[in-house]
Amino acid sequence: MALTVPKQEQQAIEKIQSFTESVMPSFTGDMVQDIAEKAVKGIELADEILQPETLELLRVLPEVSKNLERTLSEFKKLEESGALSTLFDLAQLVSSAKDAMTSHMVFDLAEKAFAGVELADSFVQKGTFDLANQALAAFEQAKKENELKKSITKLQLWKQLNHPETLKSISFFLTFLQKFSKEMKN
Repeated sequence: MALTVPKQEQQAIEKIQSFTESVMPSFTGDMVQDIAEKAVKGIELADEILQPETLELLRVLPEVSKNLERTLSEFKKLEESGALSTLFDLAQLVSSAKDAMTSHMVFDLAEKAFAGVELADSFVQKGTFDLANQALAAFEQAKKENELKKSITKLQLWKQLNHPETLKSISFFLTFLQKFSKEMKN
């Protein structure tokens, strides 16, 4: 059974054959080799593109593209506000500090941090924070009371010195100053 080809297609095939016959003698061996290499590379590329992993990436690309656009937009905002360069400067500072740190420096910093934690723990155990809050409250009360009063006279001051609470407070304050002075010398 003979295959029948429509007349238009037959004419197109004849034109291609005629073109090929006229062009073939002008090709050199290097040209044919170059065309063959390019054809092989094209086939290899097509094969790589048709791999399931590549096809899956091509399917996900539009969604990833939208996410990348949003991320770039956020980076532009950070850059415009100056936050990005600040973050970069901070990263460089941390990197420089990390590079400059020696084991002795790290040990010294850890020792100081540990001493700070011990001091804070001592303050908590001795009630120093409560005492400091009480002292601040007393200071604020005294400040308010003194704003409303006139200055006291020497006689009034002398009378205040005879009150037991005043004597106890002055005694405590003087003892504190003596102990503080000794601790400062050590």
